[in-house]
Amino acid sequence: MKHLIGCLWLSLIAAVFCAPSLPAQSGPAEIPRILRAALAPGTAPKIDGILDDAIWKAADPATNFVQREPNPGNASSYRTIARVAYDDDAVYVALRMFDERPGDIISRLTRRDDMSSASDRAGVYFDSYRDRRTAFGFLTTPRGAQVDALLSEDTREDFTWDAVWEVETRIDSLGWTAEFRIPLSQLRYSGSRETNSLFWGLQFVREHGSSGEISFWAPVLPNSGRAVSLFGELRGDHALQAPRRLEVLPYTLAKVTREPGSTLNPFYSRNATGASAGADVKYGISSSLTLTATINPDFGQVEADPSIVNLGSFETFFTEKRPFFTEGSEFFRWSLAPEGSMLYSRRIGRAPQRTASIQPGGFADSPPSARILAAAKLSGKTANGWGIGVLHAITERAVAEVSDANGVITTEPVEPLTNYSVVRLARDFRNGRSGVGFIGTSTLRNLSDTRLEFLRDNAFTSGINWFHRFGNNQYQSTGWLVGSRVHGGLNAINAVKRNSVHRFQRPDAYHIDFDTTATSMYGWGGESTTRKIAGSSIWAAAIGVRSPGLDVNEIGFQSYADVVYTRANFGYRHFQPGNLLRSWTFDSNWIPGWSFGGEQLRNTLDATFTGTARNLATGSLFVQTWLPVTTPWDLRGGPGLKLPMYTEWSLSLASNSRKRISYDFTNGGTWFREDAGYNFALMPRVTVRPSGATTLSFAPRVAWNRNQGQFIRTQTVAGKPHYIMGDLHQTTGAFVGRASLAVSPTLAFDLYAQPFVSGGTYRTIKEVTAPGASAYGSRYTTFGRDRISFNPATNRYSIDLQPDGVADFSMPSPNFNVRQLRSNAVMRWEYRPGSTLYLVWTQARDDARLDNGVSLDRDFDRLFAAPAKNIFLLKVSYWLTP
Repeated sequence: MKHLIGCLWLSLIAAVFCAPSLPAQSGPAEIPRILRAALAPGTAPKIDGILDDAIWKAADPATNFVQREPNPGNASSYRTIARVAYDDDAVYVALRMFDERPGDIISRLTRRDDMSSASDRAGVYFDSYRDRRTAFGFLTTPRGAQVDALLSEDTREDFTWDAVWEVETRIDSLGWTAEFRIPLSQLRYSGSRETNSLFWGLQFVREHGSSGEISFWAPVLPNSGRAVSLFGELRGDHALQAPRRLEVLPYTLAKVTREPGSTLNPFYSRNATGASAGADVKYGISSSLTLTATINPDFGQVEADPSIVNLGSFETFFTEKRPFFTEGSEFFRWSLAPEGSMLYSRRIGRAPQRTASIQPGGFADSPPSARILAAAKLSGKTANGWGIGVLHAITERAVAEVSDANGVITTEPVEPLTNYSVVRLARDFRNGRSGVGFIGTSTLRNLSDTRLEFLRDNAFTSGINWFHRFGNNQYQSTGWLVGSRVHGGLNAINAVKRNSVHRFQRPDAYHIDFDTTATSMYGWGGESTTRKIAGSSIWAAAIGVRSPGLDVNEIGFQSYADVVYTRANFGYRHFQPGNLLRSWTFDSNWIPGWSFGGEQLRNTLDATFTGTARNLATGSLFVQTWLPVTTPWDLRGGPGLKLPMYTEWSLSLASNSRKRISYDFTNGGTWFREDAGYNFALMPRVTVRPSGATTLSFAPRVAWNRNQGQFIRTQTVAGKPHYIMGDLHQTTGAFVGRASLAVSPTLAFDLYAQPFVSGGTYRTIKEVTAPGASAYGSRYTTFGRDRISFNPATNRYSIDLQPDGVADFSMPSPNFNVRQLRSNAVMRWEYRPGSTLYLVWTQARDDARLDNGVSLDRDFDRLFAAPAKNIFLLKVSYWLTP
């Protein structure tokens, strides 16, 4: 195994140094389309959607759109004319979408950035950096619903980016029109290096709702594997002036929390009120670099995280929804494929990591999260190709108030004062076809209080990454190398080494030196991938390494370490319509992986088929088989456990989403060989659109899980650990309901509700006695009635391990029943450009009991009978700019 790791590592190093030197193969030159923008000083058009201003008659037209779907490369079936003008303040865009059947136009009115509803759409993208990798997009529907998007890394699209801009639309006998005003202050750009004139990348897009046709002005075919690098050019003779980019967004917030509680609790108030204020400030250091600062930011989330019951050994990943972190996130993005990230911004302002000590009869009031005192970001891209991202945030020392049985109140820390920093640099070459990057992160904690010394006092990571496109832009090499260092006291570092990512304490991890006297831990990792990205047939080959000590979790996200893996991929894409299918794709992977000690951790084969029918219905089928492997994670620090072969699958079908009523259905599951278990889930959904401004969706979910080897606990008896497992029978039921009403492009109401119940019963309890046995049943010893007893009065099991007729330990029943409700109602009103009023009502109900299993009727009734926590929130922000 050591020789294998050495060969793989040498291959990785060779890829690092050789990939950038690969020559670009010669091929036909790509001649971009060119559009000259009209100069509009003193003649700026009136934004009304009529397009009768003089400037539009003088501006050059962009026509001859080309289909991406359904007939790639063919001329668009629907004529479109686009024009661009600009002055010292803004860029103006006029779009005329012709349609011989205006009555068939799908004109949906939705909340901002809602791309889930099928509709006619049209818009413009500006590659204002002219780096051929980044673009700012502005789209609209015939009823004026706004969508703004950020394209990065050539093809990655992000709809969380928001700008302040105007658009007006009209439907008439010729089709429909859209007229845009996009302030230069909302764009990041560099002028021509020679003349400082307007020289940007440009793209227009149109989606015809009823037919599903998507067309572009500068052709972007689906098998190209590219987007921004295929844009046309926008040119103008007038020199662009750097605008005064200063934006201040103050906010004020009022909140009322109403929840049940004990009157004996001195911290309880049935109606707790609160108010806060703060501000975000954006300052344009130049036309391409922006400094963003926030003071006492409001990081409340409008929609709660989904309910889950996590019985696995890995941390659950939740997406970031806070605006300060989502905006400009492209400059900090660094994926640790196949999972993880160097920056997981939800670590900043996290829930306290220490639980307050409560005596019997006492109470505690602990903050739900560490408050962010201040945060700042510098992000942008320079004219010579350098991308810059700098982030710094400070979270305050969080303190819990604790009351003892006599009512004496004291305080104790639950989270230290913490500084988080990220520096990201990237440099593009060869007109965006090659590039290298660097990242450095740090987490610094003030652990002056000994009660917080279980945490690490500092952690640092750094890394480099690269990409190189070659072979006439058909092939691409990418990769990354990272290193990490975590420092702290003996207990803090040993806790990291024992956590679910590392498990250094495993008795069979002979390749790991578990030094319990160390006060720091070091690690490294890397990956190199070469892939064919263009054409009908595509493939990829990858190799990756994570040392046992790699840990980025102080500010990043990482589920596992100690692995060497490879991946071989082959896929085929067919985009020419046939008799049945409009398009289809096939993708397959083989992924084997080993620990540094030679244990086979993964050996999977998978295949995915997706297709779109001519009636615009869609479907997909995924099948993955895991060959027998050894898992070092399932016993939570115990020896590696051999797993049987198993197969996972998922089947999804969806009707045409353009219809007033549409359906989709997903079912998936896992089947283990040797009768080791199974799980199966059904997830139908119905979406109803009573009008062009209203959408209702109903999505129930039912899942059954039988796991013969569910981990329960590690029990140490006479200095020897015993790994207790069970045969789990679990049923989960959930329902996700959504309703949205858009009164206008700036006023929308949304309702979300998710009742969730899940219960599990352990039919048998057993101990792992031979984790590496060839037969599944031989790996366990099941406790019979002569060795296990249950006391319903205490809800505890007594277990005889020897067996000698004497119970060696007792444990509470692992059976569980969890009931949760998460719901909210939100009104969002953009009462003037950039200024928003939110009115939010959030309700949460939680109820957990040690019941045997789950009854959906019973448990949903109990859920709605559980006490409710209601939060009413009013937030008002006001956008100020000179």
